[in-house]
Amino acid sequence: LDMRKMIFFNIGWMNYYRGNIDEDPIKKGGKFIDENGRGYEIWNFLPFNGRMYGYVQPGGKGDYFSRSIDIDKLGAPKQNSVDNVLSVWLASYPAKKGGTRVIGWYENSTVYRKYQEAPIDSNRNFGDSKNFGYWVTAKEEDCVCLPVDERTLQAPRGKDGIGQSNVWYAPSQENITMEFREKVEKLISQYQASEDFFDSDTLEDATERMLVSIVRRQGQPQFRERLIKAYKGKCAISGSDVKQALEAAHIIPYDGKKTNNTSNGLLL
Repeated sequence: LDMRKMIFFNIGWMNYYRGNIDEDPIKKGGKFIDENGRGYEIWNFLPFNGRMYGYVQPGGKGDYFSRSIDIDKLGAPKQNSVDNVLSVWLASYPAKKGGTRVIGWYENSTVYRKYQEAPIDSNRNFGDSKNFGYWVTAKEEDCVCLPVDERTLQAPRGKDGIGQSNVWYAPSQENITMEFREKVEKLISQYQASEDFFDSDTLEDATERMLVSIVRRQGQPQFRERLIKAYKGKCAISGSDVKQALEAAHIIPYDGKKTNNTSNGLLL
């Protein structure tokens, strides 16, 4: 895969991140959250005027809001922000030994070097406190907060994985890092493919689209076999392992052998 600019932000665990801590308490977010029962990331997936505004607590000492994100590592030296970044949100699963998992992402996001004040009237506050700002923003339609039962992808820890900092640039070229980045891209592709399928006006429309796609792919058994191996013989959406029912679907529509790359396929 051709890797794009990617950054990982580790935050506290919530189901929805829409600000309602009474019904959706935040967990596993460190000392500040343990002491206050809240963190500024609780609004990370609450849209305002068509955009999402995400908070993370960068490493360092002193005041949280005077710290910075090293966007030099995203190819933006001497700039105040960098665009077109895949910002991936991570959180520690509350269960024992649950690991640090991908909980969502902002595609085509803007990441800022310095803390940004919240948009006016965004109501990202508690009572009379000031609005809490952000470090990254993206269009609402480019943001996904995964349902809890779909948060299964774990980030590597330790050497070449995420360390103690809440901001991880995944700079290593070691296999463990590169494989994780590829898994993130695959997760996003699978999610988008399933959303596209169920966005059809009717079930008949969706079925027709799938059948037409299958017909176009006939005669490509090698592509299917590679996908069966890559997906360990299970449907990417349902988990079914009935081999006779599994079909090789293209993410980018079939256009000759060049699109029969495993990274461009879904097993459905």
